[in-house]
Amino acid sequence: MRDAILASGRHGLDRHMSTMKSRPSALLYKECEVDWFFADQGPLQLGLDCEVLLKGPEICIRYPVPEVEEVAWRGVDQGHGHYLLKTEDRAVRGRASLHRISHDSAFLEGYFQEEGTGIRGMWRIKIGGKPRILPPRTPVGSIG
Repeated sequence: MRDAILASGRHGLDRHMSTMKSRPSALLYKECEVDWFFADQGPLQLGLDCEVLLKGPEICIRYPVPEVEEVAWRGVDQGHGHYLLKTEDRAVRGRASLHRISHDSAFLEGYFQEEGTGIRGMWRIKIGGKPRILPPRTPVGSIG
């Protein structure tokens, strides 16, 4: 590929660089914690492990659940760090929102509603650890 870019001259290099810029790398944070605040289900659940994948405007939150192995919420930034997410997991089937005050903030906060279980409430995710950089072509659902 390098030879093809060099053979096409400066114009080919510019086109290659602009293509690379349009494919953002995915950042996988594996040392995150989620706090759950349930509307009608009783006590809080604090500090549960989760993973966060950020790729351009896309986001995926994944955490283990004993009954179904894991649940993954996927969504897109609607602008200014406001994410709308959903999960297609059969047991959960839900929708959620998360907000990140700035691109370098360590926290995501929002609302969730699980249609499958009837559980609803607020959640707060602390993004932790050094991110693992994944290739630009990594699909948002394939973190691990």
